[in-house]
Amino acid sequence: MLGAMGTTRGRMIAVLASGALPIIAAAQTMPPSYGLDFVTIGAPGNRPANQQEAPRLYPPFQQTPRLVGAVDYEYRITRTEVTVGQWFEFVQAYKPYYTGPVNATAFTSDFIAWTGAHYEMNPAAAKYPANMSWRMAARYVNWLCNGKALNQAAFETGAYDTSTFTQNANGSYNDQAVHTPGAPFWIATEDEWVKAVYYDPDRYGTGKGGYWRHPGGRDTPYTPGLPAEGGETNAGLWQTLGFAAFTDVDAYPDSRTPWGLLDASGGRREFTETWNGSAHLGRQVHGSDWFGGLPDFDRLDEYGAFVPIESFGGFRIVSVVPSPGGTGVVVCASLFLFRRRRP
Repeated sequence: MLGAMGTTRGRMIAVLASGALPIIAAAQTMPPSYGLDFVTIGAPGNRPANQQEAPRLYPPFQQTPRLVGAVDYEYRITRTEVTVGQWFEFVQAYKPYYTGPVNATAFTSDFIAWTGAHYEMNPAAAKYPANMSWRMAARYVNWLCNGKALNQAAFETGAYDTSTFTQNANGSYNDQAVHTPGAPFWIATEDEWVKAVYYDPDRYGTGKGGYWRHPGGRDTPYTPGLPAEGGETNAGLWQTLGFAAFTDVDAYPDSRTPWGLLDASGGRREFTETWNGSAHLGRQVHGSDWFGGLPDFDRLDEYGAFVPIESFGGFRIVSVVPSPGGTGVVVCASLFLFRRRRP
């Protein structure tokens, strides 16, 4: 046993020394933000939403209660959805390894197009929320895990092992269900997303936490409309305004969650990491969108699902908040690969 462990340890040290597999060091310091605006979500150990706060998650609407929102650790989440400008950097970096249709919005989003020689972004759309497939969002966070390296492995392992991205004859997917432990970045889980949008540590008084029914620390929906007209969200505005419904991710600065997140209403419906049920047919999505998502979609107890290969949603990135007693190194791709080799 000791000999086998010593051999494995020696191989791991040799691989890390060679630089063959990227890692992110210094778990006792904050991972780099790469220009992303992160908000820290505290109050670890909060309870899930109860029936009064989220009636549609309990009987008779559900066969059994759906308990959401409880998170027992601190974490960071991006204040806004990933923007077109941020996504454009990823598209350019991943282009040498991308083998699908050049203008598939699952890869490019709606505002990035192939010219025949390279990809171009509409500059006016740089701060719009981007749309993409869940699988491409997974590659984006893998890329962050690996320090934005430009080799193909940096996109294919890290928080999620893309070799698992396969589909069965019955339509279900085999994609890795949850992010790899130790990854410094990942797609927000449903519980992380719900807590960041609806939970208020002082909901029922100082230190008495609970959930609001809608984003913004309120139990009533936002009013749709453009910011200059007093609107609070662009949810559903496509139906009346067409392309004028698009707004930047920070266009509604007063529409904030209790933790300070923007654009929890409108923009894009947001992917989470969480599968929608045990059949693994789609990933949970939350919130409304500019196209057809009415403000009622913003309710805490409303949710849907999108298949992981279509460009219907946007997403937020979650990042670890290191604990003072954390280990010395957070291993991303390499940790996952070595775990898979164990007998």
